[in-house]
Amino acid sequence: MWQRIARPDLLIYLDVSRETAQRRRSQQFPASWWAETQQRLAHARAHAHLVIDTDDLDAEEVCQRVLSFLESRGQLYKGA
Repeated sequence: MWQRIARPDLLIYLDVSRETAQRRRSQQFPASWWAETQQRLAHARAHAHLVIDTDDLDAEEVCQRVLSFLESRGQLYKGA
């Protein structure tokens, strides 16, 4: 889907384990659904410029990693 809708200059994949996702969302994800979702996302993950395992990170830490990555590639706009 990420290639059909738009071809991004960079692809950042935010990864999470099933256990962490269930804890964060306070809901259970059936193993079969989770496996299907992982299969659907496998192509995007394989082609991502950056993969971040978010299990042990909070939102601010994820944001900082993304911003650091963009800055390292010279693709972070630091406007006025």
